[in-house]
Amino acid sequence: MIQWNLWNILLLFGLFLEFLVGCGTSGLPDMVQVRGKVLYNNKPLPGGTIVYLPASGPGGRQAQGVIGPDGRFELSSLKPGDGVQKGGYDIIILAHEQAVGPPRSRVELETTGGFKQQRMIIPEKYADPDTSGLSDIVDDNHPGYIEIELGDLNRVPDSTNRVERRFHTH
Repeated sequence: MIQWNLWNILLLFGLFLEFLVGCGTSGLPDMVQVRGKVLYNNKPLPGGTIVYLPASGPGGRQAQGVIGPDGRFELSSLKPGDGVQKGGYDIIILAHEQAVGPPRSRVELETTGGFKQQRMIIPEKYADPDTSGLSDIVDDNHPGYIEIELGDLNRVPDSTNRVERRFHTH
């Protein structure tokens, strides 16, 4: 039988505190803060969503961020601002025109189910991980900031290079 003296109570209390700290709300292990900017034809992409999809291999959990009017974003996995779990990722970017107002005709109403069709404002290849040409490896050496430069399919690639991790696709 256990005698409940001061040492046993302190030991039990210490184990309880260790459990609370170890099971904290920090979320996933091995997280890296990733922020950045998306440019389209050398101008900030004025809105959309960037999604990191785990590539084949160990590690990774989907992360995403909203692209603001200045092209800037911050990636999150479980809660706002928690970052990206270490691993390899394919990247997709979704950017649509804002659909304003109801459908203009009966045909449009019937073909869209009452929703205006949204047009992509960047080439559709960026919405597919197999064609986007965008990927990233998030590890201890990741700079925490990336600048992604998107372009139209018929443009000549930009030959400039910056210190920040950059992606050039055209």
